Amino acid sequence: MDATNNASFPGKTSEEIAPTVLSRKSEHFCLLFHIELNSTKVILKKKKGERDRILIENSREVLERLLLSADEMLRRHDLSRRDIADVRVESNVPEGYSSRNIAETAARTWNAFAPL
Repeated sequence: MDATNNASFPGKTSEEIAPTVLSRKSEHFCLLFHIELNSTKVILKKKKGERDRILIENSREVLERLLLSADEMLRRHDLSRRDIADVRVESNVPEGYSSRNIAETAARTWNAFAPL
């Protein structure tokens, strides 16, 4: 592929692109939604180390705030949704708790539609 046909990496040849794509995929970032009684932490992890954290208060807008927080975190670290290998939920609140159910649904949906 020549440089003029690649919209994702303008001005680069396929030989220049391949190492970039492979190195980003090997970074294995994970998003963790940690649900507590009154708040939710959105945590960006790489391997076992925490890279960033956003705390949001549980409210009626928890789904919107959860996704906006994840998007903000990706922007701050110059990542795309393709860089996230997995989205998980941790919680010690009961299964019927709304914020937990919302986070679990968001994680399942993200993982189901994640690029291979």
